[in-house]
Amino acid sequence: MHKEENEKKQPKTKLQKVLSIISTIAVVLVVIVAIFVVFITITAKKSPDGAMNVFGHQMRTILTGSMEECPTHNENVECELNDVSDYSIGHLPIDTMIFIEVAPTNADKAEKWYAKIKKGDVLTFQYSGMGVVTHRVYSIEPWHEGGYKIVLKGDNCGGDGVVDSQVIYTHKTGGYDKVIGKVTGQNLFLGKVVTFIQKPYGAIAVIFVPCFIIMVVEIIKIISIVRASKREKAEEKQKEVDQTQSDIEELKRQIELTKQSMGISDTAVSSERIEADEQTLELSEQAEEIEQSSDAPINNEEGENAEDESSDDK
Repeated sequence: MHKEENEKKQPKTKLQKVLSIISTIAVVLVVIVAIFVVFITITAKKSPDGAMNVFGHQMRTILTGSMEECPTHNENVECELNDVSDYSIGHLPIDTMIFIEVAPTNADKAEKWYAKIKKGDVLTFQYSGMGVVTHRVYSIEPWHEGGYKIVLKGDNCGGDGVVDSQVIYTHKTGGYDKVIGKVTGQNLFLGKVVTFIQKPYGAIAVIFVPCFIIMVVEIIKIISIVRASKREKAEEKQKEVDQTQSDIEELKRQIELTKQSMGISDTAVSSERIEADEQTLELSEQAEEIEQSSDAPINNEEGENAEDESSDDK
């Protein structure tokens, strides 16, 4: 009990604090990645092109630079969509993770959904000859045949300031050109992490590197604990030796005091015994004298009686 209290009171060294922080970060990263992978695996439904669909939202990564900020510095070239500060979705560099609200397939719901789309929004869509594309809405207007006509362009106008546009008619539900959904969020860091994990060496690094770090940190912790335990045992043993020596010295002192006190008592007892022996000797001598004095008359009477008896016999 006291040992545990002492361990709690002992402050951690800088090395122990650093190792504890590193271990905690590694564990948290592994747990987060594991939860993310398990969650996606359980809840995700793959779209026909392989995108993850979670609770009505898709997660994709930007593969090209068409939505990056226009790199041109030519004053004669004006990029129409280079200033996106007023829009909810900014430029989308390569590897950015985007979160897409999937367009409803029900006609009534789709009509209401498209009615909320406005210029500056970013849509992900399928387009002939281009596959899946994510571009910004340049214009949207009702179409006389029904639905809406949506014109989309990329943010990056290139060096010549010319940007190809794509046109989608929402009433043509059976064709290849169709809207997949609206981009509602973006995260470059998460996109780079996912892109890295998708590579063979990335998956190995994400799983094994934190595990290796945890293992190394734990080994160092164990070594530190063992050393601390040995040091503590050595200190306790030294304390026991010091205490034993102190007890021995105290015992010696007590013995010396006892010897001194016992020496005085023995002298007193010896003198008393001598006096008693002398008194006993005197009493013995007196008794012998009395005994001798009492034996003398008796012998005289016995002699007289013997003489009387002899005279009578005659």
